[in-house]
Amino acid sequence: TNAVAADRYIVAKLIKDNYQGNLWTRTDNKGLYNSQENIKYFPPLPYKGDHKYDQQIHWGSGLNAAMMACAQDKKMICFLGFDLYGTVTDPGKINNIYKNQDGYSDANSRAVDPRHWIYQFERLFKLYPQTSFVFIKRLDYPRANWDEYPNVYFDTYDNLHYYLNEIREPIVGTIA
Repeated sequence: TNAVAADRYIVAKLIKDNYQGNLWTRTDNKGLYNSQENIKYFPPLPYKGDHKYDQQIHWGSGLNAAMMACAQDKKMICFLGFDLYGTVTDPGKINNIYKNQDGYSDANSRAVDPRHWIYQFERLFKLYPQTSFVFIKRLDYPRANWDEYPNVYFDTYDNLHYYLNEIREPIVGTIA
């Protein structure tokens, strides 16, 4: 099994909880975990760029996991809980499946500006046009405007079983 944690606090928590699988983290954390055999380090980003968000230190756990899956030539990557924006009822409030847990913001925190995630995802969409990126979310939830990318799909939790039961091309398509 594999876990991906860019944040040092989360890595330390997983070690304390005796996580036994491979634990992937940033290379700038290397000196901290020399005694941990299961610690692995993110490969370098597959491109060079001049923007702040082109530096791996600004890539979080989810995008590093996505990048690593792309590098393994996965045909399809499904994203659950990567909602980018605030809650449906309050767009200014954090919408994170880990909220209120140790190391994460509480449910009343302000939503994170998603521009850096959008930018980084767009790099992956362009670099891996053979990979289908499927974002599973509620029908009433806002979505990024990625219409220019033919390998990006949005679908609902009701249709998730189509993607889990077999690896195939997305046929449900993009929801409005």
